[in-house]
Amino acid sequence: FAGRLHLKVNGPSGQTISMIQHEKLRPDGTVLSASGLVDTQLQTDQYTLAGDGPEDWTPRFGYRGFRYVEVRGFPGTPTLDSLTGEVMHSDVASIGSFESSNPLLNQIQAAARATILNNMHGFQTDTPTFEKNGWTGDAQASALASALNFDVSRVWTKWMGDFRDAQAPSGEIPEIVPSTPQYGYEGTPGWNMVNGPTPSWDAATFILPDDLYQLTGDTRLLAEMYDTQKRLVDYTASWFTPDDFHYRQLANTFLGEYANPRPPITPEMIAAFMAGNRAGGPPPQPGPGDVDSVATAYLFHMTQLLAKNAALLGKQADARAYAARADAIRAAYNRTYWDAGREVYRVPAKSGDAPAFVQYQNILPVAFGLVPDGLANAVLQKVNDDIVAHDYHLSSMGVFSGRYALTLLSDAGHVDTVYRVATQTTEPSWGFWLANDIHTMLEGWSLDSRSYDHHYWGLVSSWFYQSLAGIRPGAPGYRTIVIRPEAPQGLDHVSAHLDTVRGRISSEWRRVGDRLILDVGIPAGASAEIWCPGEVAQPPKNAQLVRQEDKRSVYSVNGGNHRFDCAAPASGPSRL
Repeated sequence: FAGRLHLKVNGPSGQTISMIQHEKLRPDGTVLSASGLVDTQLQTDQYTLAGDGPEDWTPRFGYRGFRYVEVRGFPGTPTLDSLTGEVMHSDVASIGSFESSNPLLNQIQAAARATILNNMHGFQTDTPTFEKNGWTGDAQASALASALNFDVSRVWTKWMGDFRDAQAPSGEIPEIVPSTPQYGYEGTPGWNMVNGPTPSWDAATFILPDDLYQLTGDTRLLAEMYDTQKRLVDYTASWFTPDDFHYRQLANTFLGEYANPRPPITPEMIAAFMAGNRAGGPPPQPGPGDVDSVATAYLFHMTQLLAKNAALLGKQADARAYAARADAIRAAYNRTYWDAGREVYRVPAKSGDAPAFVQYQNILPVAFGLVPDGLANAVLQKVNDDIVAHDYHLSSMGVFSGRYALTLLSDAGHVDTVYRVATQTTEPSWGFWLANDIHTMLEGWSLDSRSYDHHYWGLVSSWFYQSLAGIRPGAPGYRTIVIRPEAPQGLDHVSAHLDTVRGRISSEWRRVGDRLILDVGIPAGASAEIWCPGEVAQPPKNAQLVRQEDKRSVYSVNGGNHRFDCAAPASGPSRL
């Protein structure tokens, strides 16, 4: 957890106690305090006794992320009464709850919520143990999960003010917000991986306000961020070739897709790469494909969102101009990456051979609307097949595509595949961490990950709410509500609720033989579409059948509690 220690001690005057706090232990039982980037001093508290009887002390500044405390200089033998851990994070209300008949999913949900809170300290940090920095890319990956579990509107509104403050005159947004003038900007002496825009990280400037708008319907933050977003899009576009929209900063291989499964990286490899020695080993975050496909996809996404925001805010000239630019980016992207014969996205192979299939390069185009009309499900079928071929693991998918992939695949009829991914216990998987007694999210899938308290893979929680429980806004602010639950084989019960600006929305389903009993709660004054698998026996009163879609019966209901007796889906993981 993230927090601070409360020390109770009685000892001689001048005795100094050191308390080193960390997530991991060395083989000899002492804490592993060094990361190769951040020293132990940020995680060490020292207290010198006055010696006038029982003393009670808590550090007044800062917080630590830790699981273990190594105590040195304690008079006598410390006990758990001597040290109490106090949990600390921004005061955000819990607005969501999810549980299921699978204990593993419940543990993953608890780990996701804990890790998000451990990193919520006035903004979303990357880790409470090392940097405690507001890395923008980390935040956009788990933003939806954060906003479904907690009322983050005040924290995010404050943080977006930091984004506005941090924006350079050129329009650039640093990858860490808040930042200093010497780190994260073009031409500054900070981390040499950052030089110019990194669209998959900068997109947080759009994604967090948009997530909040979709969930609350409040346009105020969009209005406050509009000028910042417009300047960022124009600055970012200046780093792309004008006709085919290729990213001109391809040396920045660390900041395309992120945290996709990878071979172990040694400290020597990191040191060599940070020093600019590309021959010293692969980059710390290697992955199939290149940065250009990700960067251009995010340029399109930001440009498209800017056009939508402009229209929403009544800026019609901007709306037309940026929509036209988004159309040009989409056309150029598909000329470069779309393989019409195979109906997949791929980086053109330099040798002329067919390039390897890359999961993230095919999820982002679907998520952002780049795919040629009518072919999104064909692309998702290929992603599903690749996941199945890799024994139901995310073999080439990181957190940016992962944010969207689970729900997109479920909507396309592959929920059984996604469920098997989510319930794996071998690396890479959430269950692998839990099987190794780690109850927060890691920075990478491997146990050698630097941080054991990194929130971005908490993104899985949004799939629990929006796919398994099926609770979604049909229009911003839940002006209309959609309940579209997925019931994968092997899962017998799901229950969830969300406290929204309209009131509490609940969705609970249970398998009973070959039936699926679905209970939904809709706030008074609201209306909802209820998607039931197959036919419905005796639909509730006032439920009106409006259409059949994707082999589902879609009913319209108003506020109140409603029970649907649906035919249970009989499906399995789909393959070509």
